Amino acid sequence: MRIRVVLWVTGLLLVSACESATPPSTSSPTAIAAPSSTPLPTIAPTPIRVWKSYGPYGGYIRALAIDPTQPSVLYAGTSGSGLYKSTDGGESWRAVNVGVTNLGIHALAIDPVRPNIVYASGAGGANSKDILFKTTNGGESWRVVNTGLAAVDVKVAAIDPITPTTLYLLNDGRLFKSTNDGETWINLRDRMPYPEVLALVIDPKHPANLYAAQNGMTRSADGGETWQFLRFTGAPSPVSAWAVD
Repeated sequence: MRIRVVLWVTGLLLVSACESATPPSTSSPTAIAAPSSTPLPTIAPTPIRVWKSYGPYGGYIRALAIDPTQPSVLYAGTSGSGLYKSTDGGESWRAVNVGVTNLGIHALAIDPVRPNIVYASGAGGANSKDILFKTTNGGESWRVVNTGLAAVDVKVAAIDPITPTTLYLLNDGRLFKSTNDGETWINLRDRMPYPEVLALVIDPKHPANLYAAQNGMTRSADGGETWQFLRFTGAPSPVSAWAVD
């Protein structure tokens, strides 16, 4: 059985075609006892994974996103060469930077319902105030969607899986929300127990439920309008990551 695996590690994209050494047996196992005077043979491990770098070769890869409807379509954001796209599972790549004015990309998010819509964010600062880009044609062209955001680092944190016109992102440690496909953004800072947000996840089945990693763990059940602390005995503080089953 062959399994194709994509691995993103230390700024490199690796692809492996893994093949099991022996096919799984469908018969019941039979125990065989070795004679007491004969030691059991030593069997050397057989490598079953071979990894190869497929690029793109445009600097460190800071972000990777896979189209949820076509897994052979991938987007990569690099540290200094902008955006790349592959349509063959990473075998080949091409630059897709039309309209991208900030080539330091470090976060990507694909609309789960309309995968031709992709968001890419970069590092802001004195040299670039363009920090969030959007494509509606699968990366062929991009435009800036910064309205309401500060010109500092931004990361798209979550897209509502049922109503993808609603998005959340982290901008300079603050949580922002858009309800119009990222065209404008509002700051949710004043509605939260603490101003700084380290991570955010959205409940995939009930997307009005948001979980934020702050100086502790907080939850919103109304899309970020109100928040409450979640108290767990022995939980670390501050929390820097969340995961929802």
